[in-house]
Order: sequence, then structure tokens, then C-alpha cells
Amino acid sequence: MRNAQLDKLRSIPDPVALLEGMFAHAPVAYQIYKPDGHSLLVNEAFLELFGVEPPPEYNVLEDEVAEANGQLSILKRAFRGETVETTPTWYDPRELKKVTVTTGRRCAMICSAFPLFDAAGAIAYVVFVFKDVTAELQAQGQAEAERDLLRAIIDQSGDGIIVADASGELTIFNRAAAEQHGASGRGLKAARWADLVGLISLDGKPLPFDQLPLQRTLVDRVISEGRWRVCRPDGVTRAIAGTAAPITRPDGKGGGAILVTRDETERLELEARVGAMGAQLRAIVDHSPNALYLKDLQGRHLWMSPGYERSSGRALGTFAGKTAREMFPPEMAAIMEENDRRVIATLAPVTAEETVPEHDGLHTYLTAKFPVLGTDGEVIAVGGLSTDITEIKQTQQRLRQSEERFTRYFQASPIPAAITTLGGRILDVNPACERFAGLPRSQLVGRDGAELNLWLRPEDRQRVADVMARDGRVRDHEGIVETPDGIRHHILLSVETMDVEGEPRALTMMHDVTDHVRLQDELRQSQKMEAVGRLAGGVAHDFNNLLTALSGYNSLLLAALPVGDPLRHFAERVSQAAKRASALTDQLLAFSRKQPVAIESLDLNEVIRSTTDMLRRLIGEDVALISDLSPRLDPVRADRAQVEQVIVNLVVNARDAMPHGGSITVTTANVRIERDDFVRFAVRDTGVGIDPEARARLFEPFYTTKGPGKGTGLGLATVYGIVKQAGGQVRVESEPGRGALFEVLLPRSASVAAAVAPAVEQADPPRGRGTILLVEDDDSVREFVGFVLRQQGYDVLAAEHGPRALEIAGAHEGEIDLLISDVVMPQMHGFEVAEAMRRSRPGLRVLHISGYPGDAITSDAAFLAKPFSRETLLERVSQLVASRSSPASSEPPRA
Repeated sequence: MRNAQLDKLRSIPDPVALLEGMFAHAPVAYQIYKPDGHSLLVNEAFLELFGVEPPPEYNVLEDEVAEANGQLSILKRAFRGETVETTPTWYDPRELKKVTVTTGRRCAMICSAFPLFDAAGAIAYVVFVFKDVTAELQAQGQAEAERDLLRAIIDQSGDGIIVADASGELTIFNRAAAEQHGASGRGLKAARWADLVGLISLDGKPLPFDQLPLQRTLVDRVISEGRWRVCRPDGVTRAIAGTAAPITRPDGKGGGAILVTRDETERLELEARVGAMGAQLRAIVDHSPNALYLKDLQGRHLWMSPGYERSSGRALGTFAGKTAREMFPPEMAAIMEENDRRVIATLAPVTAEETVPEHDGLHTYLTAKFPVLGTDGEVIAVGGLSTDITEIKQTQQRLRQSEERFTRYFQASPIPAAITTLGGRILDVNPACERFAGLPRSQLVGRDGAELNLWLRPEDRQRVADVMARDGRVRDHEGIVETPDGIRHHILLSVETMDVEGEPRALTMMHDVTDHVRLQDELRQSQKMEAVGRLAGGVAHDFNNLLTALSGYNSLLLAALPVGDPLRHFAERVSQAAKRASALTDQLLAFSRKQPVAIESLDLNEVIRSTTDMLRRLIGEDVALISDLSPRLDPVRADRAQVEQVIVNLVVNARDAMPHGGSITVTTANVRIERDDFVRFAVRDTGVGIDPEARARLFEPFYTTKGPGKGTGLGLATVYGIVKQAGGQVRVESEPGRGALFEVLLPRSASVAAAVAPAVEQADPPRGRGTILLVEDDDSVREFVGFVLRQQGYDVLAAEHGPRALEIAGAHEGEIDLLISDVVMPQMHGFEVAEAMRRSRPGLRVLHISGYPGDAITSDAAFLAKPFSRETLLERVSQLVASRSSPASSEPPRA
């Protein structure tokens, strides 16, 4: 690179002029020596530095001073071809012996020397360079002196001084801090130092590191104060107080923190040795929540009790010798100064509120200031006693806000509420109470419950008074009131005592639960009807088993008796009785909502019209039947036969309520209830009406108000079961002597009514072939079904329960064409039997039979409801057995 730069130099047209200019004007001193040690020439900067050029006879190689200060060794190394530079060295040219220097001065030099080679590579000259660094060394020396002075001041300070950098490392830890804590923490992280010296709080509890002022200042960059005790390694415990402040670097960024600590051990011990009276007084002063202080006549604080430190969070030392203007904003300080002047001028105490900013916001003090007099009676100081009433003021403010909120809530509450005297006289009511009572506020205020006559039962009012006298409050007392507009309400009454403008008052709230009570009654009635329905379904299940055997065996008997046989008449009477029993069972099933139904879309008007002639024959000539049917009635989804049964039962029930004649009105209409569409069918009569007790039990099975032999009590129960099964509702309105209104609400259907296809009479099934496994726990039903199937030509394997059926099936080597199984049986249900058998005999056809049609809901096989006739059984069995042999059939037919 050097050769390249020389090439550039040679390319300059006049390099000698360039080098001459640089040599002449360079800011450093140059001196060029010949190889024999004689000075060849110097530049202007050299002359300014030394004041004279060495004479021609001067030979540096013979200069003792140059030898002594090391310059000669540098030159000798340069004469050997080296480039050398020295560290800053103080040098005085006036000390030269071979050269007389008259204008030179003592200075600090950095000297360097390097050789210049000729074309042959030999050393032609040596350049000696002098750089004056006196100013830099002087500045550095001054800084070091100042730093040493500062360190000496810090180290000699009576207060402990600890400095931490931004990372938390302790960079300064003076002698006083080391003595206070028994160890130096310099070079340690602050947390590590705190662990070593054992810091605890003044009350002896462990002191978390993050509560130390130094750490708080490092984290939050705020001035922090605190006190603690140090358990030194030598066993001595010292009480320390400290104030930490953040250090800001010149660039404005955080540069760590400084902590100034004071050893308060002696002060605390001195205070502990104060006499008994002084100790008591000090205890009163120190532990008083009030702030005690003295000021001189210029307003400077002379003394401050610890009470202010606790209330304000400021260290007591921050007030010493300072005036209010030095501590607080001018407008606040002006008020304090004015109060001080009044005390001095009048020699009388002054009480006033003074507000000052503290660490957690503005604080208000109730201050009593008084004059302190000297022996000559003149004022020598101003004393003060300040009580922090910030919380009281805030509490008063919160109380006002609470009262405002209460007033807003009271007025806006949807619950009727009143403020009364403890005797019950109304002082105020909210709008909800006005609406509840049906009276304006002007007619309620000044009166009590007795005057308003709200309580339906006077004993309720007395019970409330007794509970209030005993407990001072009432919670959710149930009662019934009747407002002046004649409406009865079920209420939950609550009364709370409260203070209003220093007077005891009662807040009375009446929660209207009338709708809730009504819904509870309806729920209880619904649950009761559901329980009775389950009972009715169970009775129907067992009764159908009996009817299956009774009807079946009687049909066999009829088939065996020839026409004209005298016994045939009795068998036919048995058949008639069985049919009536079956109809009664159907009613029970309808009530329990387990009767099999054929849901379709129906025109309710058409169903009513089709039954009108039959209804007129049923009600007789002394009762008028009036129809008021909506011309645009929506269709409903229901079973036609069941709907007809509902119509007939309601009309017949209405006729029985009019023993001396009257009228029955049948109406229809579309209605919408809570976003659901229904078709309303209503029957209104002008009969004797229904009392509340009978109305509560109206839909219970076998409940009737009719005389013996005039009703079974299943008519309205059947209506209830059918309507609920269809997803509808039944409503009743009636009072004694005012007739009754029965409303039926059925879900609206989106489709039009479907035409009913005429039934097709089917021929008797052919003789049967195949093996049938029959599982039935009722002996009479099992014997009847087995007999009929064998008579038709089937091979029958009979079992009394599931495990026995599986045992028989496992032992049977041939095919089983059909499984006929009861659903509800001990040990195994019919569905479980079918599932178990299909594992070993895939594709097995199954026919479930049950006296409880609701069992069919969970079945995936064919179903036959009990009681059934011989013909129905054979027809269903024939279909299933035939479908098993048909390759086109993969699913069992459903009932």
C-alpha cells in the first residue's frame, strides 16, 4: 500500500512543492536528522515549540539530556530502521546543555521517530516528530484530581453513600456505608449485597429487597425513602435510614441511583433513655395520628412529629429549615402563610382546612395553629396540630354519591319500594310502587299499610311487625295483598332499616311473585299429571296382557262353538266386555300419551263439521249447539281419531254441566303465543261452572263430580293426554255459576290436510311354514300365541324369558324364521334378546309385542300392540316370514 501511495505522490507534477507545504504548515513539530546525528532542518511548529533551531554543530547522539529523557534511544532505534512512538512525557527544552533555548517552555510531548530511505534502500534521514499534549494531560490530571477529591469527600462523609449503575452493580460504597452495614458491597449486585448484610425492617421482620429505597429508585426512577436494620456479620445491629435518588446521565438516560444512608442507632438509643415522663410524652407525640410541628416567625419548620411522616409519606428531614413555599405549590402555601400571620397578629389559635399534595394525591388537613410565647410574652414560634381528614372528606363525598345513587336506583327500580318511619308511615315511594298500588304518590305519602288496607290477611301484617321488632329487619316474607284497584298479588316483602338525615327509617320492598306462584302451581299440577300418566300407562300395560289372553281364547272359543249353541251367546257377551275394556285401556293410554297415533295434517273445521250430527244426538234437544268457525283456519298436525275424541269429550262434558239446558258454542281461530303459531279450538258452555278445588283436579283420571254410574272420570283426562301428546295445550276458565270455557291449542301445520285413504279388507293369511321363537313372560299370552301359530302350521319354540330363549336358540340347529318377543320382561328386555340373537343369526326378522305402545319408540323392528286378535297376529307373522324369504327385502316392515 505504501508503494501505491508513493506512486500517487510521484504522479503529482510538483511533489516537492506539496511536501514543502505540508512540512511548513503541519501542526506538529518536525526535526530531520542526518545519519550522523546532526540536525538537518526543522519546521515552523518546531520553532514555535522550542523557540530556536539547533546549531550545525549540535549532535543529538552526544546529548546527555536526550539520553536521560529517552529521546536518544528512540532516535537510535529509528537509525536502525524502526518506527517508534513514546507515551506522553514531560519535557523542558530549556534544560538542554548543547542548545541555548530562550523562549521554550515545559510541556508534555508524545515523540515518534521514523527513517527515510534513499533509492538504494539505505537510511538517508531520520524524522523526529514532537506532539504537544500538555493541554490534554493537564485536563486529564485535573479530572483525576477532582475525582480523587470527590472520592475523598465521599469517603470522609459521615453519611453512607452507595451508588449503583443502571444494571444494579454497586460502583461506590463509601467508608461510612461500609461501617454502617459491616461490609462493602462495591462490585456486587445490589440484591447480592442485601443478602450478605442481612437487612430486616425496624420491627424485626424480613425486609424484601424490592422494598429498599435503592431498588425502588432503580426500578421506578423516583426518589425513595426508607428505614431498616442491618444485622452486621460481627453481630452488631444498626438502625439505618436512607434516601435514594435517580442519577441521570448527560444524554438524559438513566444512569443508576445514589443512596444516602444515616445511622440512627444512637438517636434511637438516646430517645429510649429519655425519662419516664418524657417517654410518655414522646410516645403520645410519636404515635399520635396527628402531625405536630413548630415554625419560626419566618415560617421555617423547626420540628415535626412522626405523625406527619406517617400520614404524608414524607421523611421528617425533608421539612427541616424549609418554608411552606419551598415544599408546596404557591397557592396552597399562601393559605398556610396567611393562617400563620393571623396567629402571630392576634395571639389567638386559628383553625382551618389546608390541602397539600402528597405521594398518593391531595390530602386535606384540619389544622389548629396556636402561638408559642416566650418568657417576655412575645410570640417566638407558631405551633400546629394537623389531623388528616382526607378519608373523612372522601367518605362524605362517597356518602353523598351513595345517596345520589340510591335515589337514582330507588326511582328507577322495577321493584315497588317505599321509605317509611319505623312505625310504617310512608315518607316516599318510587314510581314502581305507584304503579303497583294503583295510586299516585300524593295519595300514598303520609299513610300506612293499615290505612291503605293492603293486607288481605291482617295476621300477615302483624307477623311482619313482630319480625321487625325482634330482628330489626325482614327478609322475603310471603304474603298476599290486594291493591285499591282490586287486584290480588302474591308478594315477597323485605324491610331494611337505614339512616336518613340522622333519623332511623325503613326501606320496604315488595317483590311481586304472582306470576311465579302461578307458574309453580302449574308446574306442580303438570308433575302430578305426569305421575298419574305414568301410572295409567303401567296399568294399561298389564291390562292389555290380560285382554290379549282373554280376547284370544274367547275368539278360539267362538270359532269352536257352532251357531245356535246356547254357550255361544255367553262367549259373544265376553267379546263385547273385552272390547269395552280395550276402549277403556285406550283412554288410559291416551291420557298417558303413549297411545300409538297416525299424525297427519288436518282441517280442524272439517273435523268439527263431520262430527256435528253425532254431537247433536249426544247433547239432546234442550241444549243449543252453536258453531263459530274461522273461515281461514290453518291446518294442524294430529291424529284424526284422537281429535274427534277430544271434540266429543269436551262437548259431552259441557252438556253434563247443564242439567236444565243451555247452549254450547264451538269456535276456532288462529293464534300466536310467544312466537309460536297455534290453532285454537274452544268449547264454551252456560252451565253451573267449576269451583277452584275441582278445577285443580280436573284432568286427573277417575276424578269426577258426577254421581255414581254417570261417569268414569276419564273423559277430561283423555283430552289432556291427547292434546299433550300432540304438542298442544289445554286451558280452562270457569267460576261457579258462570259456565266454563275449555281452550285447546294445537300446533299449526305448514301443509294442507291429507286425504284419508279407505281401508282395504285383506284376505286371511295362508297356512304358515317355518320356525318361530316366541319369548313371553306372561303364561296366558305365551300359551295363546303359541297355540294360534301352531294351529296355523308354524313350528314354535317357546321361552318364558330372555336367557331361556338364547339357550333354546343356541341348541336349535335349524333356521329360525322369526323372533316374537315381548318388550318388558325380567332379566332381559326384548330389544336385548333381539340384539343378542342377531349376532349369531344376521338378518333375523323380529316382531316385538307389548301392552305399552310407547315401547315401540326405541325399536328398529316390527311392532304389534296388545291386545291383538288372532287374525291380526297371523297377518303380521305371515308378512314377516314371507319378507325373510324375499331377496328384495332387506329391512323389516314397521308397524
